[in-house]
Amino acid sequence: MSVTTETKPDFVGLKRAYETRLSNGQRADIRRAPNFEELSLVPAVYRLVPPGAADGPQFERWLRVIHFLPLAEGHNPDAPTLGAMLARRKISETRMMQVARSEFPNDLRYLRQLVSELDLPVVNWDRLGALLFYWGEQNKRRLIEDFYANYDFSDS
Repeated sequence: MSVTTETKPDFVGLKRAYETRLSNGQRADIRRAPNFEELSLVPAVYRLVPPGAADGPQFERWLRVIHFLPLAEGHNPDAPTLGAMLARRKISETRMMQVARSEFPNDLRYLRQLVSELDLPVVNWDRLGALLFYWGEQNKRRLIEDFYANYDFSDS
């Protein structure tokens, strides 16, 4: 009887590889990609994904995470969640609901647009990477719930 264990993706290592293994031009190619689907046409992406992932079923998941790599400078394990950061930066409820109500992949496009406006210095890449890698209705709901749990209604 063989037991297979799925290894947890290393999103901190992915961010580190993005910062150290890629040239400025390669990082710019990733940053300029209009959506995560077109990242498969950017050669630098293949330097970041784990061996065998480029032709595997999880390649799209890796592309989603890679598309967000240029939007934060570094990693801090104590950084707040993305939902909390969006709430603290006073992102409007209307824009968050646009993410919540949109279908895949438009929901991620709207989310990336919001995140790109934040100028994030650091994020917890373990949490953000997992949110994006396993993106679906459940993680989208968690993002929205976290946003509202940290939203200051006294300013509205």
